[in-house]
Amino acid sequence: MDLTVVATAQPFIASHFQALNQISWIGTAFTLTDTAFVPLFGQIADVFGRIFHFLIGIAYATGPLIGGYMTNVHWRYVFVLLSALSAISILTIAFLRPDLKKGRYSVAHPQSGQTSLRSFLDGCACIDLIGVGTFVVGVALIILATSWGGSAYAWTSPAVLTPLITGPFLLVVFVMYQRHMAPGRRLAQRLPRIMPVVPYQLFHEKDVTLVCIISAATGAALYACFYFAGIYFTLVEGFDAGKAGLQLLFYVPGIGIGVYTAIIMCNVHPRQTIWPLLIGTIVETGSIGALSWAIRARQRTAVNVLMGVAGFGTGIRFMPENLHLTGMYRDKIAVILGLLSFAGPFGGTIALTVMGSVFQNKMSAYFVGSEGLSRFDVNSPTALNAISDLSLEDLERFRSAAANAISWSFISILPFLALSILAALMLGNVWICKDKKAMKATSPSDPTVNTDAALQDQTQSVQRNGRPEVLTGIYLYAVLRGTVASQRHLGPLEVRLDRHKEKKDSRESASL
Repeated sequence: MDLTVVATAQPFIASHFQALNQISWIGTAFTLTDTAFVPLFGQIADVFGRIFHFLIGIAYATGPLIGGYMTNVHWRYVFVLLSALSAISILTIAFLRPDLKKGRYSVAHPQSGQTSLRSFLDGCACIDLIGVGTFVVGVALIILATSWGGSAYAWTSPAVLTPLITGPFLLVVFVMYQRHMAPGRRLAQRLPRIMPVVPYQLFHEKDVTLVCIISAATGAALYACFYFAGIYFTLVEGFDAGKAGLQLLFYVPGIGIGVYTAIIMCNVHPRQTIWPLLIGTIVETGSIGALSWAIRARQRTAVNVLMGVAGFGTGIRFMPENLHLTGMYRDKIAVILGLLSFAGPFGGTIALTVMGSVFQNKMSAYFVGSEGLSRFDVNSPTALNAISDLSLEDLERFRSAAANAISWSFISILPFLALSILAALMLGNVWICKDKKAMKATSPSDPTVNTDAALQDQTQSVQRNGRPEVLTGIYLYAVLRGTVASQRHLGPLEVRLDRHKEKKDSRESASL
């Protein structure tokens, strides 16, 4: 909710601070800060424990509506709400603490012979500060350069070129550092306690990269609809914040239908992950392309309908993204979920950055205040009200220009969304195993069932132990060649941390 609650408030916040020409910075700054620190929070959670959570579409969808109506009173109440929700979350975590997954170190219950302070310091020593630092700074510089380029500074200016070069360089440093932190490498031997942010072997896993691209595209489409559709309803349709937030609710039914469709496809039929991922990427890319047309044509009904279709493409991929990778890499679930938690908001942040740059470049004639184009002061705290006071001719020209700019903003992310379709076409596949109730249906005590076949089925079920079957190559290529059966195999076992065994082993080691 905190990532979308400012979606409908940002034009009013920008106007209040006399910076309507910096409207896209509000969403970008917030999502950048949130996204960049996800890897660090993931490592802290691995070390000290965590409230395993699912990203629920309804929270994304209600944020703009709540933010819109609060903005009608005053936009500052948006941040009051977030502070209150944070306080409630802290209390909730305190009550749920016994049920949270344990970490490697516990401050509340340190190991025998250790103080809480010592356990905390030992845990901090495991965090990969070098990896987190190079990654956060690298991502921040890239987003800063793309946000400034063409709007605040020229693309050839030192202010843009310096972060544009330094950011990718730091990301290369990050990858090389993670490579040397791989097991058996010299750096890993010198720093044995540090846990790499991303185990280097995952860089070689095809489906990890592909699903992260798909997840990033999901975040890009999600953020694009909420933030820039909000700008459309405010600047082009002239709605107040509450009504603009209400229009964004058309995204919600699509998300709900998409989520339930994914549940059926993963749990009932065909019990595979590739099909909802592939369908979602195609539907979402097509709907965003059509949405760009509807916005330029100022077809409000079409905009509402296409937002719902885009919501379906988003919702149908939420659960399968997690299931696909956790099915293939059950022995690395914590790292995989951390990557997916980062990929979605990261894609959304990049999308907002690119779209904001395109929007501000297209609207530069108005934002700069060229003579004959603008009849209001863009740096005035009442700029939004001044837009409504324009003559009918000037108002129509402004709204047409804004619709065109927002349309091109959506077009600017289509190549990235198209890339997600290619990623989905190259995926492997995961077959979700049946639940225990289904397994009991073949009990050998049933006289109507062939005993040998039933025993064989039960034996296979025990060996499977809840593990899904996977195909790590390109599934669609295997279908064309007819080699699916030969390439399909059981996924890895999930690694569980047995704390009692760890404590027993540590006591035995101490006695020796």
